Amino acid sequence: MIVGSADPVPIQGPAVSEIASHTVELIEDNLEQIREELHDYARPLCREDEDIPLPPFRAINHTIPLIDPDKIYLWRPSRCPEPLRPLWGAKRAAYLKNEQWIITNSTNTVPMLFLRKPQKEGEPLKMRTAIDLRERNANTRKMASPLPDMNAILRHAAACRWWSLIDMLRAFEQVRIIAEHVWRSAVTTPDGNIVSNVMQIGDCNASATWQALMNHIFSPYIGVFMDVYLDDIIIYSNSLEEHV
Repeated sequence: MIVGSADPVPIQGPAVSEIASHTVELIEDNLEQIREELHDYARPLCREDEDIPLPPFRAINHTIPLIDPDKIYLWRPSRCPEPLRPLWGAKRAAYLKNEQWIITNSTNTVPMLFLRKPQKEGEPLKMRTAIDLRERNANTRKMASPLPDMNAILRHAAACRWWSLIDMLRAFEQVRIIAEHVWRSAVTTPDGNIVSNVMQIGDCNASATWQALMNHIFSPYIGVFMDVYLDDIIIYSNSLEEHV
């Protein structure tokens, strides 16, 4: 055998190129249709803040196991920048309406912080709220829940042809705090103090609770056709029909 060149050369022939071209076009057209069908199927799950109901208690709920339940935290005020005031007002109204937050007279609180989300030119102003939980986290017993092996997830996906990625919406706020620990979630806001019925972003045990819940719900399927890493789900299959 004489190899004339080390450069890759496409297979020649009208039949070969024509079949390959039509196959690619058919798959692309089919994929676009399937994407639309799956988006329509999932759209009722992706609601705005004011339309998200208070989640139910599940087999795994969040706890705040304090080391010293009588410890008093240093009080600090919570201030919202004026440009973010309308966004804060809308969020506060939505969370009180769906009972994720409840106004309280509790005085042992930690402050809420207000951050401007990065925005591209022309995009509307967006806000992210966070809670300074350093003092409370230092007074909380740490819970261990190992995160999945990312290399194993990559191997599972690489062995298949079709993949879908799902980023869960407001994931931590979909987990309830057990009733007897709700008072431990007290927060200072610019408009009074609140407690939260749902898990707070920044809680030192939030990731452990969430991953444990995901493992509980999806355990029959993890490593079979899907994996979950915190609020990211990857689904993988060998055929498009099986994937859908």
